[in-house]
Amino acid sequence: GVPKIICNIRGTSGSGKSTVVRKIMEMGSTEPIVRTSLSSSWGRPMKPAGYRIKLPGLSKLIYVLGHYEAPTGGADTIGSVIPCFNRVRDFHIAGHHVIFEGLLISRSKGRTIALWESLGMDVMKAFHLTTPLEQCLAGIDARRAAVGNVKPVNPAQTTATYDRVLQISRSFQSDGYPIQFVSRNEAVGCVVAAFYESERTEVHA
Repeated sequence: GVPKIICNIRGTSGSGKSTVVRKIMEMGSTEPIVRTSLSSSWGRPMKPAGYRIKLPGLSKLIYVLGHYEAPTGGADTIGSVIPCFNRVRDFHIAGHHVIFEGLLISRSKGRTIALWESLGMDVMKAFHLTTPLEQCLAGIDARRAAVGNVKPVNPAQTTATYDRVLQISRSFQSDGYPIQFVSRNEAVGCVVAAFYESERTEVHA
């Protein structure tokens, strides 16, 4: 059958993870995955649980985890690491490609390794965004200003998170897990290429 892969985009806040996914969504036909309940308990429509992307020339759909109706999108809109990884696994088992990203995911080492080990090293590819810390801080400030929060971000916390996320990604690399270090401008092409390349690889039952 046609292989299906998972692409995990990693990086700290402001590194461009959500922007990369939004650009990929714009490249194809994208539909929201509607939740089973049509509205929240407050009577407002619920945000999508994710999206389905149909890219030209790909036989399988790409499932995206979480919604992107807020500046910070993706797995962070789900709010807990465990259901994120469970949904990624469920989407993949159902026969789809998957993209997922989020700060919570980027800070999770053990569960990321567990997903690799359970599905296979050739199934999931990780991409760490090499956005400089200064650009990440500027991105966070711009995102906060867009929603009326003009208080500058605390650089100490972001710096510590930046270092921790980078340390985790480097440990994946040193342990032989398939991770690439790419700029946020390169990431869109690299992720999309991974999906097309996977479907050019024959899998024999």
